Amino acid sequence: MGPRCITCERACKSFPLEHVVVFESKGSSVNNARSGRTHGLDVCLPMAEVESIVESRPGGKELLRSDSRLLRLLCAGRCWKIKSTDSERVLLFVKYTKSQLDEMKRVIQYAELDVKKLSAQKLQAAILNSFGNGHSNVPNCQRYLSESSLNYLKDELSLCVDMRSDGESVSYLLRYVEPIVQIVVQYFDENAPFSLDNNPILSDCLNLIRQFLELESDAPIHRIARAIPALAKLLTSMPYPYDEFYDVNVEDKMEAAKSLNLFLTKGTKMHRRMVVNAAVVSKFSRLLDGWNDDKSIAKVALLGLVNIVDQERFRVDTVVNEGGIQNLIALLESSDKVCVKSSLRLLVIASNKYIQTLLDCGLVAHLLRMVLSHD
Repeated sequence: MGPRCITCERACKSFPLEHVVVFESKGSSVNNARSGRTHGLDVCLPMAEVESIVESRPGGKELLRSDSRLLRLLCAGRCWKIKSTDSERVLLFVKYTKSQLDEMKRVIQYAELDVKKLSAQKLQAAILNSFGNGHSNVPNCQRYLSESSLNYLKDELSLCVDMRSDGESVSYLLRYVEPIVQIVVQYFDENAPFSLDNNPILSDCLNLIRQFLELESDAPIHRIARAIPALAKLLTSMPYPYDEFYDVNVEDKMEAAKSLNLFLTKGTKMHRRMVVNAAVVSKFSRLLDGWNDDKSIAKVALLGLVNIVDQERFRVDTVVNEGGIQNLIALLESSDKVCVKSSLRLLVIASNKYIQTLLDCGLVAHLLRMVLSHD
């Protein structure tokens, strides 16, 4: 154990309690500055020691056991301003960092808070403070809380927050389609200026693009089409740089794959051509070996390949060249009937030219097992 830090101990013992409880015990104070703390300090003491000092001070134990720390954290979400391209309106976009969400969970456990008894009105007011001073009266159509943050608050922390109605459409965000698409496009375009400040909301933009394309009516397909090359790049590349907000994961790739499939099923011939020209057949073929369950990105890739190859059968050459035959045969063992049917469809198309390859990969044995399993 290293030497004790008298300076940090003194700060914890003398600073106002309401500020000591929001000290952090890690290196940078960047997040503190963003959250607007009066005393934006980090200390080198472990949080357990900081809390021990707070408990020893008059009123400290009561403060630690109250809901005030949780409410302060809810007030400290980071806010982005996304300007509409057709008006002066600005979308206020709030997201909490992973460290903030983890700290909320730790605070709830430490204070033994009964989250079901917390005032929904107080929780709502605290979250609204994250949108900035004076923005609490901004219409709901100009506020958006990151879906990942909202889901964590509701599902992981069981907080009674209702920033959006269940099943609410994202159609109210349609006026912001272009700037949201632009964030994704610029990130993958080496020649375009990109603000690293937008790194944290890249995953959210991918999620919104997919939801825009899923709209039953008024889906802005033509306004999102320029994102197709960027979505295709995401399938097999690892963007940079990484930070605590953003690290490419299977969920991001899944969003990209689903969006590309939506262009294939809902778009025009031009949109289909854009998808194919972005080497998506090759990229989808490589994703077939990622199978693990019916929610796998491999299933999304498989459905996309069927959609393309059914209409352009010569594209099966690319599937074969990417080693797709072995993966398609392996998918016949899936318990997902859609995947089995889709795999068989591609294998039938491939058999016209690659029957020997199918035999060499053991297709007959798999087909026999399928037949016998149904007896």
